[in-house]
Amino acid sequence: MYKTGGVAFDINANRTNGRTTSIQFMTQDTGSAKLSFSFTKDGVPLPLSAVDAKIVLLYADGSFYKKSLILTDKVNGKAEYVLSDAELKHYGTVKAEIKLYYANGQALATSFFTFSIDKTLEDQNIVPTAEYYIDDFETLKDGINHIVQEISQTVEELRKKFADLEAIETKEGAQQKADAAEKNAKSYTDEHAKDNVKHITAAERKTWNAKETPSGAQDKVNAHANDAVIHVSAADRKAWDSKETEDGAQDKVNIHASNTDIHVTAEDQAYWDDMTRQFKAHNYNQERHISAT
Repeated sequence: MYKTGGVAFDINANRTNGRTTSIQFMTQDTGSAKLSFSFTKDGVPLPLSAVDAKIVLLYADGSFYKKSLILTDKVNGKAEYVLSDAELKHYGTVKAEIKLYYANGQALATSFFTFSIDKTLEDQNIVPTAEYYIDDFETLKDGINHIVQEISQTVEELRKKFADLEAIETKEGAQQKADAAEKNAKSYTDEHAKDNVKHITAAERKTWNAKETPSGAQDKVNAHANDAVIHVSAADRKAWDSKETEDGAQDKVNIHASNTDIHVTAEDQAYWDDMTRQFKAHNYNQERHISAT
């Protein structure tokens, strides 16, 4: 009694990317998980006389098997393979291909196909380990090549990981770089502070700050020239210049008052006033005398 999954191959040079089949076995299919194969070429069965047929199995966990097929009908190109109990432990998707080795040295390889192995409930906790199985020298050579390829890939991956680790800065290395950077910065600062060409004293800075810059002085001149409050026009200045100042007017008054040629004293004025009265009285008496005679 077998669970049989059939796969047909047409041997030609047409390009194919492999096939995903619906074949499913279980981890408890002890001695009953059978793969059945049929081979044709140009539409007719491919004879398998003088042929050593191999199946190559690559499991999901990396396990690798290469086993011989049982040729059930060499004339009509039929063969089969029953998975061992050890192989059934490697659950997951399985990639497989068939290789036909002819006695005359020729060899044919089919495109790969896939099938699956699922865990039964009682096998949920199984932890399969990678295995490599070969059953002849040719298979041994292929297996070794496969192992070497995997080892080379692993070594390359490790080399890249170690390169990444070497590129990571350690705490001590980072501290050393930080200390060196701080020392360089302090040396530069000290050297810079001693450079008298680039630095000035506080007194020099105070003196320079107190000086007027050419642009600042010009701004002050322009502001002063445009200040209408403290400046007058030429016409205003001419009009103001023609006016008598208070001090000037007082000086003229004082000079006028002191001019004795045009002014008399109060005594002279009283004398002249008295003489005027006498003269007028004399003239009046003369006129009366004349009139009487």
